[in-house]
Amino acid sequence: QTVEIFKALGDKTRLEIVEYLCEKGEVACGEISERFPQSQPTMSHHYHKLKEAGILNIREEGVKHFYSVD
Repeated sequence: QTVEIFKALGDKTRLEIVEYLCEKGEVACGEISERFPQSQPTMSHHYHKLKEAGILNIREEGVKHFYSVD
């Protein structure tokens, strides 16, 4: 588990996403996308890697997704 966490955080964008979420708490997907101007598929990839490592919580409310650090 520790190795997966470090692998996930080894990417600069993913580390910045986690830092941002630590500052803000739970944040809607759209707000994160405004802060990190990358394509939607790229951001989805980052979210997936962080979730796989057990770092990211995802809460769905209708069609909206909210992210927070676990």
